[in-house]
Amino acid sequence: MNSAGDSRPVLQWPAPNEFSRLPQVLGARWRQAILNLCLTALEMQPGARELKVSLGPRTGGRPAVTVEAKCGNGRASPARADLADALAGAPAAALSAKTVQAVVAGRMIRAAGGAIGIEKGDGAVAITAR
Repeated sequence: MNSAGDSRPVLQWPAPNEFSRLPQVLGARWRQAILNLCLTALEMQPGARELKVSLGPRTGGRPAVTVEAKCGNGRASPARADLADALAGAPAAALSAKTVQAVVAGRMIRAAGGAIGIEKGDGAVAITAR
């Protein structure tokens, strides 16, 4: 766990052998897609202190990838709706320096035949790609 003065989020990754499933969900450029999803989750949830990447069971033949960002120390900042819209591919989503990672990640996942789900909660956001 981080000390009070450490500003880096705590990170949890899947086991190395699980990464072989990522191309099925995120496409051939899965490394870029997963990094963009991580950056998007951290930006979408202000004050995020924890980042978790997990692989879920297959749904309809495809494994699910979930990226969760959570606030720490009892903080509960609301998630940024502009980034959720950009990731989901909403027509009104404006492209900017802050939304470009979300736009790129969303396009990569949809181009690989996947879909994106976004859950926003009390100081947490979960992005699931299937």
